[in-house]
Amino acid sequence: MGLTAGPVPHRVSGPVKQTLVALTDDATAAGFSLRWACRQLGVDHARLLSWKRRHTDGTGLADIAPGPERGQVLHALLE
Repeated sequence: MGLTAGPVPHRVSGPVKQTLVALTDDATAAGFSLRWACRQLGVDHARLLSWKRRHTDGTGLADIAPGPERGQVLHALLE
């Protein structure tokens, strides 16, 4: 279809995520499956579902750093 320049990069900004969520919402409203829309846009289905959950939870779509939050321990052996 020529809509994308390849797969979506690992890190994208919040507005890009919001646009991809909106595009897939439009596609599903038109009768296409979410997996089909994700495949056409070059984004992983599970990744988009995570963005949709964060968007509806109100936590926002801004890029967050990987790993534990500051102050959290990685395992239960240390405080």
